[in-house]
Order: sequence, then structure tokens, then C-alpha cells
Amino acid sequence: MAYKPYTHDVLIKNSNEILYDAEINLEQDKIVGFSSGAPGPKRFKSIVLPGLINMHSHLCFSKIKLDSQNLFSWLKDLVTESQKPEFLPSEQVSQGIQESLSYGTTFVVENTNYPFETSRALIDSGIKALMGIEIFGSDPNFAQKIFQEKIALLDSLPKDKNIFYALSPHATYDVSALLWKFCLEWSQKNNRLLLSHISESLAEEKWFSDHDSAESQLAKEFWASINSLEAKLDNWKKYKSSFDFLLQSNLLDSNLLLTHGVYLSEQELDLIQQYQIKLVTCPRSNEYLLNDQADIKNWQNKKIQFALGTDSKASNHDLDLREELKHLTHDLSSQEKFEMITIKAATMLGLDSEIGSLEQFKSADFVVLEILDLNNYQDLRNIDIFALALDNKKTRVREVFVNGSLVYKF
Repeated sequence: MAYKPYTHDVLIKNSNEILYDAEINLEQDKIVGFSSGAPGPKRFKSIVLPGLINMHSHLCFSKIKLDSQNLFSWLKDLVTESQKPEFLPSEQVSQGIQESLSYGTTFVVENTNYPFETSRALIDSGIKALMGIEIFGSDPNFAQKIFQEKIALLDSLPKDKNIFYALSPHATYDVSALLWKFCLEWSQKNNRLLLSHISESLAEEKWFSDHDSAESQLAKEFWASINSLEAKLDNWKKYKSSFDFLLQSNLLDSNLLLTHGVYLSEQELDLIQQYQIKLVTCPRSNEYLLNDQADIKNWQNKKIQFALGTDSKASNHDLDLREELKHLTHDLSSQEKFEMITIKAATMLGLDSEIGSLEQFKSADFVVLEILDLNNYQDLRNIDIFALALDNKKTRVREVFVNGSLVYKF
């Protein structure tokens, strides 16, 4: 069958090819071709682009709003909020998914403490996802037990063609090196990405370098609030930074997908490039938690693979990837920004043969944008179409399709 409700004014197939007055032809859930000059009335002036990919989120915290503050104080408050009787994970995730779809996101990398509620909500919505089960545990004596429990849990989750499962050791400051090792070995064996946070906060890095600092005290208070064993500081005293933990523990691997990376050193970035480790930046979340911004221009110069995420609404204002792009502190062209939330993200996931661009035989995941100010955009051939498509003030999401099915309509 073919999807032909109207002619699209502009169709962005990928970052190198743009079609005008074009139409997408579908057969079931795949794109089988394109045509131009298609008949039919135009309901609104439109731009069609590939579905957007959010490379880091926690949809399970979509209804929680916390104050902007230090990472460890924020984590303590997050735990408190999530333990209240009115906290319902399924409602949190469902709200986050619907908001993500409304912003044109068709694939999300989700890190969750509520795998059953999250997987059900993801499957019911039609959105695609890589869902990482978050893992905590600093005492190596319990590493094997924790790991086996998480694998059993993962194996019991519902199976769906749109959902990929992975492991997500939360960070280098609250997961033992042995537990990290078990997770990485599983990821290597199953060819899955291993998701984690790295160098998110200056407080985190100060904790590694000085266990008697004020930041360390905040960390201890956080761990005490969750009855955790993370206060066994002797297990961490030999590490100089969050990344040094991975280095000394022989955990550097191309399967790592690490989020934030704000305070990584030049030497650490060189190792990231050498081991082909993938990075994700979340600029507004970094601002919210009073941190600096990652030096993505340096990442780009070093040819490090990187993309964009929103993190959770507990540390952000919304889940709008196009808004997130505005907060990048380094100049990138509109075309480079477009790639960050489409094909580059898909490549990092190993799914670029299926998603990330509109090409024949790829999944029919796409977003229809309405151009709001027609007086200024009569001749679309003479403007930067990528800049217009990424501008959430001049365009709005009208429809979102995943596998050729309508999953959101404005």
C-alpha cells in the first residue's frame, strides 16, 4: 500500500538529499520509494523528516519536578519523590512517551528502575526504544547475586520488535568494578550497548579526587538516604576520576554508551576515541544540575561518536530535542545538528540500516512538520531547510509515524 494523504512540500531524506513536492511510498512498515509532483490538495505547508532519536532519558520520572541543585542533593530528592505513595511508574512513563512523540521523537534510549511498567508502556505506545535496566551495587561481595537477578529480570520482560533491552550500571561511583565487569561481559556476548552516566558533575569528580571534601559528604548523605553500601569508600580511593575507574578496571570497550562527559580530560577523550566509546550530551540537564557543558567541538575534532539526549524531566524543562539543540554551546551547522538527532544517533545504536534517515527499505519512521509563518516561507528552495526544520518556533509537529502507522497527531 502507499501512504498518500497529501503532497509534502519538502521531504528531507537524509542530511545530503532534499526533495520538493515529494511523496513517500510505503509497503507495510517499510519505505519502498519516493515520487515528486504527486497530486492532491495540500492541507498545510509541510516538511517531512526522519523520526528523531533521543539518546538518553528517564521517562519513569516524567511527572517529577525538582529544584535545580547539586547532583547528589538532587539524587537524594529524586529518591524521596519516587518513594511516595502517589508515585506511579506506569503513569510517569506513559506521560513521558506521549510528550516525546509530540516533539517528533520516534526512538528513545530509556534508562529505568521500573522495567515491567516501562516495557509495557513502550510497547503499547508504538514508539521504538533501547531500554536499559539500571543497576546499583557497590559491594563486590554482592556483585554476582545482583547481576544474576538483573539478567533473570531482563529475560522475563515482554518481547517486541520495537524494543531492545540492555543493562545500565548507573555510574562509576555507585557500582563496583566486579559488577561492571559482569555487565560488560554480558553486553559483549550479546552484542548490546552498555549504558551509563560518566563525568556528569564536578561534585562527582571531586568525590573521586578527595573523599573528605564537601561533595563527598553530600554523596554519603545520598547513599545513606537509600540504605546503600556505597559508603565503603576504600573500594574507590585508588581512582582519580570517574573515567579512571573504567580505565583501571579494564572496562574500556566500544560497547559503552556514556552520557554527559562534561569534565573528561584530553587524555580521557583520546582513550574514548581509541576504544570507539560513544558519548551523549544533555546540555539542559547539565545546566539544571549547575554543571558546565561538554566540549562537543573537541569531541567532533577528535572524531568521537556523539549524539543528543534530554535526560529526565526531573532535571529538564521538557523532552523537546529541537529545544535541546539550542543550548549547545559550540557552533555546529544546522545540518550537523540535524545529524545529531537522526542518522548519527542511529549509527551509534547500530541501527542505521533501519532508522535515522528516509531511504528505501528503511523503517517508515517519520515526522510531519507544519510551517507556521507561510508569508516568510513561500519559496522553500532558497532557505536553509535544516535550520527551519529544527526551529520549534517556526514549525510544529503535526503527525508522527512509526513503522508506517500514525502514533501521534496534533
